[in-house]
Amino acid sequence: MHYFLAVDIGASSGRHILGWLEDGMLKQLEMYRFENGMKNENGSLVWDTEHLVSEVKAGLKACKAAGKIPETVAIDTWGVDYGLLDKNGHLLSNPRAYRNAVEEDCAEAWKMMDFPTLFSHTGIGNESFNTAYQLYRRKREGDAALEAADTMLFMPDLLGYFLTGEKKSEYTETTTSMLYNPIKREWDRDIMEAFGLPEKIFPPIDMPG
Repeated sequence: MHYFLAVDIGASSGRHILGWLEDGMLKQLEMYRFENGMKNENGSLVWDTEHLVSEVKAGLKACKAAGKIPETVAIDTWGVDYGLLDKNGHLLSNPRAYRNAVEEDCAEAWKMMDFPTLFSHTGIGNESFNTAYQLYRRKREGDAALEAADTMLFMPDLLGYFLTGEKKSEYTETTTSMLYNPIKREWDRDIMEAFGLPEKIFPPIDMPG
């Protein structure tokens, strides 16, 4: 039997769903479920990456214990949030959560590039938690983690990195960021330049599948 594992993680919980084809029908089985949630670190809401990685691994172990070894593993989470790695591949701090966002982040960013221009580049609606706004806030704050960062990975890519060592930005997650240009089909360098973001932190974009 050929098994395939989907790890679906939301803001409050996660689950491992195993799928396989049997007699031409798609079968599914929940192998593992766990709790997730934001925690407060120094006045900022963050995601507990160590907890998430350990739970992803626990779900893999549950598959092994059941004798159902998946041939592939796919991880899905919410969009926009990310982690920053240093040049040695170490996580600089727990990823900030989207609920830290405030409308002031948008107003400050629009001083560098107004929303109509941002929309014309990305086609993304205005949400204060968009990755572009989150990163510009850190730039304004003179954030040490952003200064030291070598790579930015969205949450599912970050968890995948801790399993595989691969540093890539999955396409569908990338498009949630307000930093992807669908016309050029690449990261939008104009927005990065306007917001003063270091281009080196944005890894190659990897198409799904």
